[in-house]
Formats: sequence, structure tokens, C-alpha cells
Amino acid sequence: MAKILLADTDLEKRRVIATMLRRAGHVVEIYDDGHAALGAIDCRPFDMLLTGFVMPGMDGISLAREVIKTKPSIRIMLIAGFLAMAMSSCRTKSGKAVPVISHPIHLRHLGDLLSNVMRASA
Repeated sequence: MAKILLADTDLEKRRVIATMLRRAGHVVEIYDDGHAALGAIDCRPFDMLLTGFVMPGMDGISLAREVIKTKPSIRIMLIAGFLAMAMSSCRTKSGKAVPVISHPIHLRHLGDLLSNVMRASA
């Protein structure tokens, strides 16, 4: 079981992903704003950040970069639509690869990616 922060502007996407993750036994906190998500990460422990690219105030890439700087033990995955077809990972300025998952998400694929990310960081 992992404690996951899910940040994305799309209400339906957040609902579906959170439901899938909770059914798999994970604890999920949901945010629709990058700054609010970063504030939560600064205040509480999380195992993973699962974030979309486009959000008001702070986008997903900026959020991921800040989390890498301040909480490097948190695993990060980015959620994208058509963009994910062109890339399987995104690199931050530090060179750290961040997995990208495309939407719509299949539960098995999300579970496999989550397991791989958690295992790689252990």
C-alpha cells in the first residue's frame, strides 16, 4: 500500500484514477492545483506523486521538479493524453527520468507502472 498524491485538473480523470488506486489498496489524496499539491507534500509524507501536465498556477513538470528538489524520496509519475504517445518518460533538469502514463488508463497498466516505480525507488 502506498500513500499517493494525485494532482490533475480533470475532475473525471481524478475520480477514475483515485477509485482504481483505492480499490488496489492505496491511500489517495486529490488536488486540482499544483501549488496546493506542493503544500500538501511539504506538510505530509507521500510515497508517490501522480500528476497531470497542465494545472493552474504550477504545471505538473514544475511540481515534479520542486518535489524532486525538496522530497527526492517521493516517486513521481506524470499523466498525459496524446503527449504520452510520443514519450514514455520525461527528464527533469537533474536528469532524473519521470515515467509518463497515458490517459485513458487501464487498471492493470497503472498497477504495473506503480509497482515498477515503487520497486525502482526502494
